[in-house]
Amino acid sequence: MRDPNGDVAVNEVTMSERPDGWHYHTFVPASITGIWPSIMSCGSGPSLVRADKTFEVGLSEVDSDGIADAVWNATTRSLTTFGSLVSDIWNAGTRTLTGIGSLAADFWNDGFAPTRRLTDSTLTGGGTLATQATVQSIADAAESSIIDEVLENRTLINALNDISAADVWAHGTRSINSGTVDLSSASQQEIWDIAVADLSTNGSVGKLLADNLDAQVSSRGISNLTAADVWSAATRTLTDYSATTVATAVWADASRTLTNYGNDITAQQVWDVLTTSLTTVGSIGEQVATNLDTTISSRASLVSQQAGWTVWMSDVDRQMATKVYRTKVVVLNSESEPTASFTVPTISLYDAERNLVVTDANMTSIATGVYEYTYTVPGVAAQGLWESIVETEVEAGKVITTNDYWEVTSSPAQVLINEVSPLTVPNISANVTITNEGLTGYEYQYEWCVVADSGNPCGGGDDIYHATAAKFINPGEDFNTNLSATVPTAGNYIFKLVVYFGLENSKASRTFTAVGGSTPPGGGGGGGGGGPAPTACNGADFNGDNFVNSVDFSILLAFWRTTPPFRNNCVDINKDNQVDSIDFSILLFQWGRR
Repeated sequence: MRDPNGDVAVNEVTMSERPDGWHYHTFVPASITGIWPSIMSCGSGPSLVRADKTFEVGLSEVDSDGIADAVWNATTRSLTTFGSLVSDIWNAGTRTLTGIGSLAADFWNDGFAPTRRLTDSTLTGGGTLATQATVQSIADAAESSIIDEVLENRTLINALNDISAADVWAHGTRSINSGTVDLSSASQQEIWDIAVADLSTNGSVGKLLADNLDAQVSSRGISNLTAADVWSAATRTLTDYSATTVATAVWADASRTLTNYGNDITAQQVWDVLTTSLTTVGSIGEQVATNLDTTISSRASLVSQQAGWTVWMSDVDRQMATKVYRTKVVVLNSESEPTASFTVPTISLYDAERNLVVTDANMTSIATGVYEYTYTVPGVAAQGLWESIVETEVEAGKVITTNDYWEVTSSPAQVLINEVSPLTVPNISANVTITNEGLTGYEYQYEWCVVADSGNPCGGGDDIYHATAAKFINPGEDFNTNLSATVPTAGNYIFKLVVYFGLENSKASRTFTAVGGSTPPGGGGGGGGGGPAPTACNGADFNGDNFVNSVDFSILLAFWRTTPPFRNNCVDINKDNQVDSIDFSILLFQWGRR
């Protein structure tokens, strides 16, 4: 069975059997209307019978007018038990009202008619309901009336805001305790109790009294004025003194002293002036108060103290990663003598990327006035220009800063296994080259091993052979040597070499086949004219006489640019299946060696 869209709805479902021999299958179609193609099959093979049972699914027709009649003819109908009955009734095109019942109450009940509205403002008993337009009209009229009254009395309103103090004092019947202002006794007392600090309005009578009534009037008098009163007078003048200035007259007086001059200043009073009051910039008093800040006896008793201090710092050129950086400072006094600083000097280090890697570390005193600091440069330290900054407090508050730039370097190594030869067990040898590609000389630790699997590291415990050594190599220098190994049995192996510099390393490996006894002769081919291969290859010694000389050069020329297999397989030194300039370069490198 398929639905109208052609999708399978029932697929070869066995039908149910009834006792009377009929068969049936119950199926409820989905809500898809249309033609449902169906086939019923019975039997099999030649007895197979198929019957077309196609059917159509459609919607039943409903008489809406009949529903309304059925509602009104129902003897048990009510307006409260039919759910959406109210809306159904109002939607019926032929509805009529034959009785009111509780209809009015239902109208006002939100459960039945939540969206009811009035369509007419007329009331049955007479009059009408106020409409929005009516309310708006009344509000507009009231607003207009208020605005008119405000405009009409604007002059009076403004006049209330323009009353000045002069208007108050000009009022003929004003008084403090009568008339338009009635102040109680308590209020009068509050006026006189106002704090002087609160009378701060500029130009007011209260501020005038607070500022100027600062002494008893009876205390003022000509006979009681002091020298301070005279000098405090802003308009003072001297009209009966013959000297140009008072200062000149004072110093010109031959008999002047600090104790008998005609004023109230005594010598004791002069010396008793507090240093905190001597603040006039540029005055002798301010200079004494500022600079005479400690006892003279506490100062160093050097004859040439004004010469000052000197701090000397060592100059480090460069240091290699993983090595110890060491710097030193010497503190010298004005006599160039080593002297302990006031506090221990501190040092800070910046790496090549200006990261602060050491902050204010205390240096170590190793002698009087001599301080040292050591720092192990990490193997992963940034290479480049580093800076050391030392701060030395030679006296209290006097700090001398020195600095030094130094370079952090590394010495990476290039590692080559030139060849593995001889190949006859048990004594195997590999010719290797280690090159210092750094900027400083370095003592390299290195190890070599023979393993049966390329995944086995040197020193992993499964080596056929393992050994270590060390060699100091100058920058740019090559170190060429033969590394021996013991291989007990013939077979395929890997020769490995690892060279360490700091926390880093360089590696090289080369596969080889170890043979038992002598090496069998090679096949035909080659360039002709070359000598036979030795029992085992040994670098550029092609004839096996333990010398690299013109004979070997002649053999190389005989095989120049020929193709394998070579009658003398040693001529292909780097084992790249060709005899070319690379092999020639290796021969030149080994020229004259035994």
